Amino acid sequence: MSFKITARTLAEVREDLGADAPALDAVLQAHPVAAGSSDVEARPWVQLAYHEIDKDDLQAVLSYAGITMAGSPIGLPCATAPIEVPPDALLFSTQALRASIEQRFGSVLGERAQFASLREFLEARELSAAEYLATAVVDACVWCESHGHALVIRW
Repeated sequence: MSFKITARTLAEVREDLGADAPALDAVLQAHPVAAGSSDVEARPWVQLAYHEIDKDDLQAVLSYAGITMAGSPIGLPCATAPIEVPPDALLFSTQALRASIEQRFGSVLGERAQFASLREFLEARELSAAEYLATAVVDACVWCESHGHALVIRW
């Protein structure tokens, strides 16, 4: 079993939420986002098998706002407080998630900033699973924020 973190358009997320889409619409009305479009192949993604990362390390990276406890966490590219959407969705700010990760993994993220791409960084340095996840999630958050996409976590 594995989990996957992907970038999705806001329209795709709205469709995924179905009857719960008004919660997304309310956030976006209060915090307008220039919704973007992209080819699926161009979007960042992170996938790890559960046996590849310790539960405590997963929690260290994704503990913001109870992300690891939510069934369907969705990061939005705007500054918003976390919102639980019953039965199991959680809407949260990618900016706040990124800030949370930067507090815990500032050293490795500082090293990452010296490289033009995540791929170059990964080729240059051995990372723990937690460091890899932290770095890849921050990169994906930055991409989502600059492209008007959501960050979706599938457990």
